[in-house]
Amino acid sequence: MLSMTLFCMGDFRGARRHADLMLARDVFTDIPPGGSVRFRFGQSVSARIQPAQLLWMQGFPDQAVRAAAAAVEAARTSGHAISLCEALARWSCPILVHVGDLATADSAITELLDLAKLNGLGPWEVFGRCWKAALLIQRGLPERGVPLLRNGLADLRRVKLFNLYNVRFVCSLAEGLASLGEHAEARALVDAAIASSEEKDELWYITELYRLKGDIFLQCGDGDIAERCYLQSIELARQQDALSLELRGVMSLARSSSGRGDRIGARELLATVYDRFSEGFDTADLRTARAMLTENS
Repeated sequence: MLSMTLFCMGDFRGARRHADLMLARDVFTDIPPGGSVRFRFGQSVSARIQPAQLLWMQGFPDQAVRAAAAAVEAARTSGHAISLCEALARWSCPILVHVGDLATADSAITELLDLAKLNGLGPWEVFGRCWKAALLIQRGLPERGVPLLRNGLADLRRVKLFNLYNVRFVCSLAEGLASLGEHAEARALVDAAIASSEEKDELWYITELYRLKGDIFLQCGDGDIAERCYLQSIELARQQDALSLELRGVMSLARSSSGRGDRIGARELLATVYDRFSEGFDTADLRTARAMLTENS
């Protein structure tokens, strides 16, 4: 509970410490026979899942993928449907999307949808539809993904079970709208999400909100405001010990700086962040960063 609370507040270092403490003392490794659990889902399975996204955010994408895969397999072996839905929806899907393994993400989303439908787990089916729509946007199909995600988010708000994670889908929706030229609506969505996150101290995705706000301003030709948004995103990521999110902010800033003629400064800034990674060099963001460094060399 401490780990999840700190995660929501954006204290990833503290969240990771408590998650590791939980795992070090986790003796209830199996769900009881018959798949029955005392709470909504298996607490041991949930404890194994928690570090996965933290590992990605802190700059350990390979470890994050392995942690998510191990947690999903443990949930699958348990035979407890809700635990497996939790593992797929809240951790496996985002990790796979973050690292750019979209084919495996699609398979995980399909498994989530099939499992939710088979077991009559309506809220998780809605979550799965939101992931399916977000994946369409990620694959460059916003004309299909945006209307599906609008409907999915509306349904998600009605079930009132995953409100904490709505902000990630709001980002996807805003990204899709911006790619369709609907910049005013996209910016309004992001501004509202930033205000809500700051009001509630739910800061776990605030860096991506500021980065996306910068992207929208840049697309509208306002590079000065865009760069201020990128700098805000980078500073927050550093405070949160979120190296992967810092890299995303720096890549956006480097693109903007390079486009305005500062290719050397953009390369130096990107190189300082890229060089802090020790793994994950085949994941999407690091491949993109490496290509940018080569292009600006």
